[in-house]
Amino acid sequence: MFISIANSIGFALRDSNLPNRENRLSYEEKYASFANKHYHQKFDLDDVVKTQVGSNVATVPTIEVYQPELTTSPTAVLVRSYTGNVDPLDDRYYFEFDIDFGNYLGKTLQVKVTQGSVIYLSEYVNAIDLTDDLENGYISRINYQNSSKPSDYTNFTIDYTTGIGHFIYVESTMRKPVAQGSDEVFENIDNKTLLEAQLYRARIFETGLIPTFLAEKIHAAGKHFYFEINDVQYISDGIPSFKENGTNLISLSWTLTQKNVLGFNTDNRELIATGGEIMNAIIPRKNESVTSTWSFTLPKEYMLHVIYASHNTNSIANYVLNVGTTIGGTDLIDNDMGAILLSGAQNPLPFTFHEQKSYLVDTTIYVTITGAGAIADIRAQLILNQ
Repeated sequence: MFISIANSIGFALRDSNLPNRENRLSYEEKYASFANKHYHQKFDLDDVVKTQVGSNVATVPTIEVYQPELTTSPTAVLVRSYTGNVDPLDDRYYFEFDIDFGNYLGKTLQVKVTQGSVIYLSEYVNAIDLTDDLENGYISRINYQNSSKPSDYTNFTIDYTTGIGHFIYVESTMRKPVAQGSDEVFENIDNKTLLEAQLYRARIFETGLIPTFLAEKIHAAGKHFYFEINDVQYISDGIPSFKENGTNLISLSWTLTQKNVLGFNTDNRELIATGGEIMNAIIPRKNESVTSTWSFTLPKEYMLHVIYASHNTNSIANYVLNVGTTIGGTDLIDNDMGAILLSGAQNPLPFTFHEQKSYLVDTTIYVTITGAGAIADIRAQLILNQ
């Protein structure tokens, strides 16, 4: 049995080497010599938190919720659980259970998951009203989810085919809008062509002092396909930085890109020319079923930048490639350099032209392939060269 760190609530394996797991912090740090400070994960009273348990055993785990602050013996509460999908690749079983925090007003909870002799125990969690903290920006809600599991190392595996999603709360701020982006410029004689320029809106996400397990959970959340902080979706770039302060708590800082805000992107975007007409700085051309000759127009003042040649999935033979400004012409690519082997059919071979020429009039480019049974997938990129 295992419980992924991607789940909303943090769990750790309880075994004979670490019997004193109930320490309200990451268990491996209980024995450190520096100062200890307590931290409880927080969930709102309106939250129903779903946790997924994985196992190679079909036995449904026993789920118990304790209220450790009670003076009497804690009452174990069985939470709804059910068998999830079986992973066809590794024959694992998945079980999911819900905790309705509305049932535990103002309580401090701990969750115990047992399957046979294997026991996982959660960090302490608080059931409190987070409305004011969320509205005042003292705490952030992080949502994250995948369309499929991202990898197969046990510590991270979740069967997302059940539709499970995760969320956590953390004391944090989003500050310092920063610019991120990239430029790609094509340089030719006496001119430069901007192929692509991107400017992203980025923010710096910083937490207060949190335990290591929660920092690791935030890091894992940022690597999911869907990663949202306070209803805004972000994309993580690189890994966060962590800062220690002499206790068993750390702080996290991470530069994140806002997914749905692009400042400027000229890749296949329309541009307005000086005369007011609309033109494309980059024009793509493609034909995925060439068996003999295919042609396309190279507009005036454009140049042929690159051609990609590969095989259609139904192609059964090698072919040679000729490209020119006449039918069967070889003034751009000849068959001495244009051999396209069937092996590696889905890996296109690029032909980049280092002596680009632009024409004063529209010019027809002819692509010819020779090879019985061959079906070519040809793609070209044309660049404005004013």
